[in-house]
Amino acid sequence: MINLLSDQWIPVQRKDGTREIISPLDLLSDSPENPVKRIATVRPDFDGAVLQFLIGLYQVLLSPEDTDEWKELLDSPPTVASLQKRIDQIKPAFVPDGEDHRFMQDSSVRDTDVWEIQNLLIEINNTHFLKKGTIQHLCPKCAVMALLTLELNSPSGGRGHMTSLRGGGPLTTLVCVPDEQTTLWNTIILNLISTDMFPSKGDLTVNASVIKMIFPWLGILPNSEGGDVIVPKDMHPYHVYWNVPRRIFLNFEDSTSGHCDLCGEESEELLSKYWSRPNGIKYDSWTHPLTPYYVKTDKTGNLHLPVRGKEGGVTYANWIGIVMGSKDTGRMPASVVATLPDRLYKDPEYSELKVNVFGYVTDNAKARAWQEGVLPTITVPSEFRAAFLREAAQLVSTASEILFILISRIKDGYSRDTRNMKGDFSEVRVSFWHQTESAFYSALEKLTISIPADSLRSDELHPMTDEVKKTWLSDVRSVSLSLFKERVSFPMYGEADPSLSAKAELALRGYLSTNSAKVCKSLGLPAPEKIKKPKVNK
Repeated sequence: MINLLSDQWIPVQRKDGTREIISPLDLLSDSPENPVKRIATVRPDFDGAVLQFLIGLYQVLLSPEDTDEWKELLDSPPTVASLQKRIDQIKPAFVPDGEDHRFMQDSSVRDTDVWEIQNLLIEINNTHFLKKGTIQHLCPKCAVMALLTLELNSPSGGRGHMTSLRGGGPLTTLVCVPDEQTTLWNTIILNLISTDMFPSKGDLTVNASVIKMIFPWLGILPNSEGGDVIVPKDMHPYHVYWNVPRRIFLNFEDSTSGHCDLCGEESEELLSKYWSRPNGIKYDSWTHPLTPYYVKTDKTGNLHLPVRGKEGGVTYANWIGIVMGSKDTGRMPASVVATLPDRLYKDPEYSELKVNVFGYVTDNAKARAWQEGVLPTITVPSEFRAAFLREAAQLVSTASEILFILISRIKDGYSRDTRNMKGDFSEVRVSFWHQTESAFYSALEKLTISIPADSLRSDELHPMTDEVKKTWLSDVRSVSLSLFKERVSFPMYGEADPSLSAKAELALRGYLSTNSAKVCKSLGLPAPEKIKKPKVNK
């Protein structure tokens, strides 16, 4: 019987590039000369799930009370001895193959509906990562990682197959530092939240009396067969890291020996089956510290809904709401990101903080794609943050409008009947966002200087900020015209009509000009002066 807290099961890569298997507690005595840099499993979704496992684990073990205590952990990990009491309290929750109370499993479904082990992998219905039928046996380590990944990201799987606490296919956003600076310990601590900033208003005390409220599989797991719903007051706030929407029990009894079909390692205990029943825990009204949210208003009031992955990847179109947000935009970064200004503002050791974004793009039970990317943070004094966000939002919304016009003009270059024109423009969208990315972040950096400078003026003008936006527009204009010429000059959607393409290009140039009333209004620039037409004497 292994224990996921103290036994070695997590594949990692060290600073010098060597790989090894460690236990979570090994990080407390990690080598300062050759530290663990990152998790290195066989799949990116496993990497993300195990990282969240470690963040949730150390949130429970350490529970820093305030920013000062949290900062101390960044510099010097505690010892196992200093945490021994709490380790002993939670250790029973981390046994994946016990008789009854197993890690993230429901013993009540033992000997019920049998499922092939490959169905633990989220994408198996869409064969996004693997061909169906290639995974028949998993070693215990891979089976546990698959179980963890499924519970944390659980997509809609049909009637009674519940989504995760954050809904199906949630985005996860983690604070990170440049690769040369980061260690795994550093990443974990950067993404803990001190108890005085934790989003839940419940009692965060961790002791023997509440362990089952954090890890409910230590008792009788609730389910939704009777229509019950689990809300935050029903559990300890730290249960947010350990949600179990699927009722699963791994079949260790019928294991065999051989090589794991996923990682290739030899094992004496390969798993091929598990038991599962529908109607696991149905969660409602939870807010996860690692996920951004947006506000949707309906008849019942304002709903906070998790941001999900979208096809097209992580671009600066996602920046507002993931890195910065406000009530005006209706978008809220994850708590771990939103609290950064108060925790590390102007800290010279952490001047280049970034946000790592990852998650599935799902369509009901199907995983359409796995996406991940890194977005930079921008340091803005609190008194200028609202103005900065307003200007940043205008840049993003104007970019979206320009992209729409660009695709429309490309269509115009090919046909007079654009409504019936067929073609996939996803490649144009991806190219636009990526090729205009540097211009966006350059503008943001300049805005942190121009907005405070313009605020000192006695009039209501903001010439420095206007100039930043004009420069940005010029850069985006160059990219847009280049993309237009590439798609129209070289046949991609049929044979282009030279007369139509010339007319379409002229219209695109006019729209992207600083004399365009529509673009000026969108960017918040002064309206262009109307050119008076000379009178013609008849």
